[in-house]
Amino acid sequence: MSKLRVGVIGVGKMGRLHARAYDHFNHLCNFTGIYDPDKKAADAVARHYEVTAFSSARELLANVDAVTIAAPTDSHFELAKLALEHGVHVLVEKPVCRTVDEARRLMELAEQHDDLVVQVGHIERFNPAVQELEKIIQEQKIIAIDVRRTAPYDPRVKDLDVIQDMMVHDIDIVRHLTGAEIAELSAYGRRVKSEAFADHAVCAARLDNDVIVTFTASRVTEQKSRVMTITCENAFIEMDYMDRRLSLTRDARLHYNGSDDARKLENVGERIFVPDQEPLLAQTKHFLDCIRMGCQPLIGVADGLAALEVVERIQAAVYKEALPSVDSVAV
Repeated sequence: MSKLRVGVIGVGKMGRLHARAYDHFNHLCNFTGIYDPDKKAADAVARHYEVTAFSSARELLANVDAVTIAAPTDSHFELAKLALEHGVHVLVEKPVCRTVDEARRLMELAEQHDDLVVQVGHIERFNPAVQELEKIIQEQKIIAIDVRRTAPYDPRVKDLDVIQDMMVHDIDIVRHLTGAEIAELSAYGRRVKSEAFADHAVCAARLDNDVIVTFTASRVTEQKSRVMTITCENAFIEMDYMDRRLSLTRDARLHYNGSDDARKLENVGERIFVPDQEPLLAQTKHFLDCIRMGCQPLIGVADGLAALEVVERIQAAVYKEALPSVDSVAV
């Protein structure tokens, strides 16, 4: 079988990372070219990887077997649709589309082109800490989950609020880990840097299996963090997405000293081994393997749609009234 010809549409921050990933797997694929309406940026990336900077998305799609779409979210649906019409496999960055309606239409198109792989870039699924956590919680009864995802403000993100830009990662992971859906929720947000979008949001939810979940997402903190904690009936689990650390604290054991009294020892803490694996490379390898083996990806359009449906429910709660800004809040 000849090498897959691959390309990237959009060479912003994420697009350049995807280009690096394809170049890394040059034994599996032939990184053919890129397209970006910013010709200067496109030419720079093309020179670096010695590939072609195509003059249009259509021209690129006519010359590749698979493509990563890392363009602004507003263009995801039309570009993915165009790729499928050209018979090209698609890896589309998260969020899968700008709206739930677009995501539903894309799912219908993907079903019509069932010979093509359509993967959604929910990259945290390939985080080795998440994959180890998935094994651990099989033996636990989850009571509550708390997730915090924070970062400094990035002026490059102009088309999405913090819910659709950042919280969507954790929405997907919670759905994946628990196999449950949100039964009810309340959510609040604040504008800080953006004119219309929430830059800081908090959502408290109850899943249909009665697990309580709290999501916090902020893009106006001076500290970057990605942490999930899980309270279980007999254990407490903490995972750091960024450092890929995973720890488990089990319930206290009882020590009998020969009398009728029982004395509690300190809780038993364990550091869980997490393999050294870069999520983006693992995601890219999975995409290429799915194409070569003709199998469905770990995260398809249905998963991207489900996460986006939750995003819109949270947004409806956050935007039901005018968002308070920093200036409008009394100190």
